[in-house]
Amino acid sequence: MFEVGRTFTWALLAPIIPKLAVIGFTFCQPVLVNRFVHFLQAKEHPESINIGYGLIAAYGFAYLGLAVSRHSGFKLLSLTHPTDLKGVLLPSQFPLHHNGQRSIGSRHLSKDD
Repeated sequence: MFEVGRTFTWALLAPIIPKLAVIGFTFCQPVLVNRFVHFLQAKEHPESINIGYGLIAAYGFAYLGLAVSRHSGFKLLSLTHPTDLKGVLLPSQFPLHHNGQRSIGSRHLSKDD
């Protein structure tokens, strides 16, 4: 069991950072919407054009970051494939011994006519 953990440590821990980024970008979207609504309801002042451009950049950053973190999260999740465990588990955990018994061979489940 420790052998599996040691072998797949990076592959199991790698998707954590993109998942945390997805959570962060998802939670920042309602904050951006709230700020945008307050911006639209506020009276115009000299700084409002800069605030508008800042909101556009923040939306771009949030959605681009969400897309990149989702893609990299899925990419890193595919590092561990179930068949990778076969090479670690089968030789050490499930040794196959014949013990001098004869091979049974394959059986047919249908009758011969």
